[in-house]
Formats: sequence, structure tokens, C-alpha cells
Amino acid sequence: MRIDQTRPDVLAVTATRAELALLAAAARVALDVIRVDPGTSSASLGALERVLGDYDAAIGRMTEGVTTCTSS
Repeated sequence: MRIDQTRPDVLAVTATRAELALLAAAARVALDVIRVDPGTSSASLGALERVLGDYDAAIGRMTEGVTTCTSS
């Protein structure tokens, strides 16, 4: 994984599929934790839910029309 700062407060991340999947999995674990934390702000919760929703939508668009071989 490579992270470059393109300008103040903006990062560009280059990651493999496996690295991106790992980050998404970690975000899902974090989401489960912050949902039950009474100190979590609704803004933080909403932001993470939106990021994961956008990720899921992007994965869905990438896999449209792709079929998986299930023959043995």
C-alpha cells in the first residue's frame, strides 16, 4: 500500500484488492464497535456508514455481469 499527500488534508492511496478488502473489513469491525459505544457522535457513525455504503455500491458496480464458475 502506498499513501501520498497530494495537498494539505488530501491523501491518495494506492492499494491492492486484498489491502482494500482488509481496510473495508476493519471498517466494518469498527462500525460494529461504535454502534454500541454511547460516546460515539452521530456524525462519526453516519460518515462511516456512508463510506462503507459507497464501497459496497462500487463493488456491486464492478461485479455487475460477472459470473462465477460453480462447476466442479
